[in-house]
Amino acid sequence: MILVLSAWEGKVTREESPEELLVRKTGDFLLQYCIYAVAKLGLADLLVDGAKGYEELARRVEADPRGVLRLLQRLSTEGIFAEVKAGCFGLTPSASLLRSGAWRERVIVWFEEWLPVEQQLLYTVKTGMPAFEYVHGTGFYEYAAKHPEFDADYEARMSELTRKVSTALLESYDFSGSNLVVDIGGGQGVLISSVLKTNPHLHGILFDRPSAIGGAKDFLEAEGVAGRCKTVGGDFFKVVPEGGDLYVLKWVLDDWLDNEACQILKNIRRSMNQQGRILIIEQLMPMDNQPSPAKSLDLLMMVQGRTRVRTEAEIREILERAAFETKRVIATQSTFSIIEAVPFSP
Repeated sequence: MILVLSAWEGKVTREESPEELLVRKTGDFLLQYCIYAVAKLGLADLLVDGAKGYEELARRVEADPRGVLRLLQRLSTEGIFAEVKAGCFGLTPSASLLRSGAWRERVIVWFEEWLPVEQQLLYTVKTGMPAFEYVHGTGFYEYAAKHPEFDADYEARMSELTRKVSTALLESYDFSGSNLVVDIGGGQGVLISSVLKTNPHLHGILFDRPSAIGGAKDFLEAEGVAGRCKTVGGDFFKVVPEGGDLYVLKWVLDDWLDNEACQILKNIRRSMNQQGRILIIEQLMPMDNQPSPAKSLDLLMMVQGRTRVRTEAEIREILERAAFETKRVIATQSTFSIIEAVPFSP
C-alpha cells in the first residue's frame, strides 16, 4: 500500500491496491440479497408504527426467527434498519424506502425480473443476442405489455430520471420561440409538464403507447397544465401527432436499431410544420477512455435489446438519413445532451 497525504482533509489515507479495487468493484452481492429478502418479506411495513423484536417479526412473516435476526443485524450495520436494543429493530430513512408503495415493489421487480437478465451478460457478449429475450422468452416491450407491474416500474424509473434532468434541460434550451411542443414517448408527462409550466404561452401533446400514458391525465391535472396538453396514445412507427413546431424525443432513439430510429424520425418529419424543429435528448457515448455513465447504460441496453448508446456522429448520421440537418449540440449540467435538428431545405 502507498500512503497518500490528503492535504484538504488533513489526514493520511491509503491508496487502494489493485486487489482491493477489484474486490470492491465486484460488490457485496450477499448484502444486495439481504435487501431483496426484507423487501420480499415486507418487514419494513411491520415497523411503521414502531420498533419490534425479531421473534414477533418472524412470526408475522412466517420465517425462521434466527434467520430474521441475522438478516436485520447485517442490514443494521449498513444503516438499513436500526437495532434499537438487543434483538429489537426499527426503521431508518433507508429502511423506510422498503415499505409497500415506496421502493418495495421496485426492489422485488429488479431482483426477480431484471437481475436474471444482467446475470446473462456473458450470453449476450458471446452471441450478440439480447439476454432479456433469452431469459424472458420475448422482447422488452412485448414483455412489458403483458406484465403491468413490470411496465409500471419501468415508467416510474423513467419519470424519476426525467425529474432529475428536466431542470438542466430547461436551463439549457430556450422554448420561447415555439407554440406547440409534441413530446414523443413522454410517458407520464414529467418533461412536457415542466416545459409547459416554465413557458405559459406553450401548448403540448403527450404521445406514447396507450399503456404508458394510462395515468398521465391525472398527473397533468395535478401539475396544472392539463388544459394546455393533450394526451394521445399510438405507435410512433406508424404515425405521430401532426402540427407541432417542436418535437421532443428524450431517451427514445437509443431504444431502437438504426433503421427503426430512422423510421421514427421520418414519421416526425412528415407530421411537423415546415419550420419545425426536433430535439433529441440523449446520453452520448464519449470517444475517449474517460469515465462516463453512458458506458454503464450501454451495457444495460445491450442485454435488454439490440440497441446501444450512440456517439454524436452516429446520431447525426441517422438524422441525415431521415432528411434532418443537425443545427447544434448543447451540453447540459446533467449527463444528457440536446441535439437540435431541422428538416433539410427543399
